[in-house]
Amino acid sequence: MMNEIRLNGLTLVLDEKEERLKEKAARALGAAPSDVLSCRVVKKALDARRSKPPRFVYALHLSLKDHVILPDVLPEGLQIQRWKGEPEDFPVVCEAKEATSCVSVRTESISPLHDGGPFGKAAKAKIKPVVVIGSGPAGLFAAYRLARNAIPVILLERGRPVEQRVADVRDFWERGLLHPESNVLFGEGGAGAFSDGKLTSRSKNPAAGWVRKVLVEMGAPEAILTDAKPHIGTDRLRQVILRLRQKLVQIGCDVRFESRVTDFVIRSGKMAAVAVNDRQEIETDCVILAIGQSADDTYRLLRERGVSMEPKPFAMGLRAEHPQELINATQYGRWAGHPLLPPAEYFVTAALEEQDRSVYTFCMCPGGQVIGCSAFPGRVITNGMSNAARGGVFANS
Repeated sequence: MMNEIRLNGLTLVLDEKEERLKEKAARALGAAPSDVLSCRVVKKALDARRSKPPRFVYALHLSLKDHVILPDVLPEGLQIQRWKGEPEDFPVVCEAKEATSCVSVRTESISPLHDGGPFGKAAKAKIKPVVVIGSGPAGLFAAYRLARNAIPVILLERGRPVEQRVADVRDFWERGLLHPESNVLFGEGGAGAFSDGKLTSRSKNPAAGWVRKVLVEMGAPEAILTDAKPHIGTDRLRQVILRLRQKLVQIGCDVRFESRVTDFVIRSGKMAAVAVNDRQEIETDCVILAIGQSADDTYRLLRERGVSMEPKPFAMGLRAEHPQELINATQYGRWAGHPLLPPAEYFVTAALEEQDRSVYTFCMCPGGQVIGCSAFPGRVITNGMSNAARGGVFANS
């Protein structure tokens, strides 16, 4: 028999090895190392506050022998939680205010290529495909979720495949040649494919862990499963996107590039079809919009077709660039340059007296570069990105 717990707040200083985690966890619990049957890192974060030397803070999944009695009082900063387990997949959560139905498909009972289930080949011939519009993160994972459950799905992307898109973006950066449908904003992978590969989520949605696991299966570094600020890097993310598309095709998703949606066909108040490139109609009664924020033409079209929408506040910003060594010295002090410390990051915020006004930094790219990301002729837009190593001499935010 064994007890399973989550231990939060255990720390290692810079030169301590992770092999010591089991021993330190046992000591904190008043147990012997042999009482800890297994010790696994759940989350790892860097605490670089200037009041103390930099240290790494861990959350651990511990399996303990049944006779271990957990202490009532723990060393300062530590916390014990009951281990709740890690579901293999995330639950379906229906949050739409006016949703008429929410369908949950049990993935454990249906193989992705199963022929005889409710979404097998016989059923495919009778039901219309779900059309997913946009192949950014939302579109790719929506299509993956559907195809994994053998639900017919067509993924439409107005831009080009990521390998062609890389060449188009290079033409823009080096020669000033803008391809209107294949650029830093449009194309396979969405805007994020050229925006650092940071995996940022401010929600506790249970799908987040599943998304990271899928990314690792497609070639992302395993560190994203435990890092508090997971990062893939622009260079590595492109290969992850390519493998994810190949997997989608393998499990039955129909992926179509250079396929811009030019109309939504509504009959009797219901979705009936989408028009593609003003030439083809795809019959469907279910559309997932994953178009991002730059598809202005699609938003205008939705408005014309009577889809309710309202303006959303937005922030106007600029890119600031600094030497990375300056940020390292500012954040790490005398520990700057330590081989175990990553390129330093920062977050700055300030509230102004004027109502509804504030200043803050976001999308900080250590060891990165400022890039041009215009998608429309005559407009100048900038963004920032870092490669996997974050080895550039500049930081920006």
